[in-house]
Amino acid sequence: MNISSNTIYTEKITPSKKYKYAACIIFILVIITYSLFIVKKDALHVDEVLSFVISTYNSYGFEKNFDEGVLYSSDALKKHLFGYEDSIYDTINDIVSLRENNRDSPHTNFYYSLLRLSLIGSQFSGIDTLMIRAGILNICISIITFLLLYKLSFVIFTTDTARITCLILAFFSPAAIANVLFYRPYQLQTLFFVISIFLFYTITKKINNTTAKIEYNAHTIISYSFIISLIILTGYFSLLYIFIFFISLIYISYIKNIKWLKIITFISAITILFIFIIYPRFFLGLTSYRASESLFKTISLTPIENIQQSLSYLYKLVTSNFLCISGVLSVILIYVLYKLKSFSLFWVTIVTAAVFFSSAALIMAPYKTLRYIMPIFPIYALIIAKVCDIEGKRGVISCMVILTFFISTMFSTPIENYKSQPTSLPRHGTVIVAEKNTWKLSSLIPFLEGEYSFKNSCPKASWYSSNAAEKVFFIDEQCLTAEVKDTLSLEGRQGYYTIAKRKDSSAE
Repeated sequence: MNISSNTIYTEKITPSKKYKYAACIIFILVIITYSLFIVKKDALHVDEVLSFVISTYNSYGFEKNFDEGVLYSSDALKKHLFGYEDSIYDTINDIVSLRENNRDSPHTNFYYSLLRLSLIGSQFSGIDTLMIRAGILNICISIITFLLLYKLSFVIFTTDTARITCLILAFFSPAAIANVLFYRPYQLQTLFFVISIFLFYTITKKINNTTAKIEYNAHTIISYSFIISLIILTGYFSLLYIFIFFISLIYISYIKNIKWLKIITFISAITILFIFIIYPRFFLGLTSYRASESLFKTISLTPIENIQQSLSYLYKLVTSNFLCISGVLSVILIYVLYKLKSFSLFWVTIVTAAVFFSSAALIMAPYKTLRYIMPIFPIYALIIAKVCDIEGKRGVISCMVILTFFISTMFSTPIENYKSQPTSLPRHGTVIVAEKNTWKLSSLIPFLEGEYSFKNSCPKASWYSSNAAEKVFFIDEQCLTAEVKDTLSLEGRQGYYTIAKRKDSSAE
């Protein structure tokens, strides 16, 4: 294995007209596709609702209960939950508050601050306003990611076919569309994962240039540190991704140019300083309830079973949301036939980082879902495109085979975060909120249309029949005891709440 193949560090290449035209067409199709899905999406996941509540620094429906004995209209509830002032002063005030404490320990303030900025100049007139603004933010992030990947393709690929394949794989997979539709930090993390490849390429190129004199350029060191701090602040799991690049840089420096170890030490120290400046509570998040939950998942009584289950989910998520098993096998076959002896430490690092991040994130994640590994799929696109980066007909055929399987996956997998409005809920009722579960209201309030009251504790079963004036209830699942179930007629669910009616009431 080569420590670094010189073919990686190519001179600046002028894009061919064919690739320029193809990239422009792909870019336009990406914007149209993402925009159509965003416009058609008319409902939010509870975590997306929390994104807006947290970013606008509202308290109701998150950490503050609605008053008992008050009849709220659904419009008033939504305003309490989502309302914000559109002035620059109030926006800055919210961003400062997010820096001090974003009230969401498993995540940092980075994405929430950008989401709050995206609301400048708009007035809250309904959830649609928020969804469009968040969708535009995600599209803007996708555009930057596209342009960076377009530029990166010229320095790590040698053929236009591989470059085009990379762009198609990175932006049209079901996982990519699900990512842009999910208003959480994962689209931002995708962008910075691509930026990390750029940064890794730049640093390794400098380390391998042993003939050049090492200059301790403060501006460069600070710039690298700032970028790395933002990569880490996109989410705690990004530490798993960055760790592999850090180890690789240490190894390359030790082998090629040991003086670079001092620079990497400086960069690491300043990165920690930047993290503390941007979000002082970052290190507290490492000891949060979610961190404890992740640690418990990893070292539980059945760690082997957890690992096996996580790897099984990884296989299912990749083959259903990115490239089917036939496509994966095709990639392996092409690699064995044509590329087995041409890999370098640069690509070994990228592959290791992608696989390690995907596996470790699912092993540690509280839920084995697509969201935790969505940011890594463009990196898989880079890896697969590199496998078919072969001159001549063999490269064209290889890419066509992979794209054929990719297209079959694309049209056979439903988009995970394409949410639709649920069927209409009762237009009146009492919402039963369990103690310390106020945040669960985010799964209910966005879908209410009518007038509602609240009870901020779990009542006994007798309350529903003797004391409650209302006949319809939205009951937190924590309050739904066996006795309560016997007293009421259960009609359905919305989010964390069960819809129930008194048995003596007529059908509404």
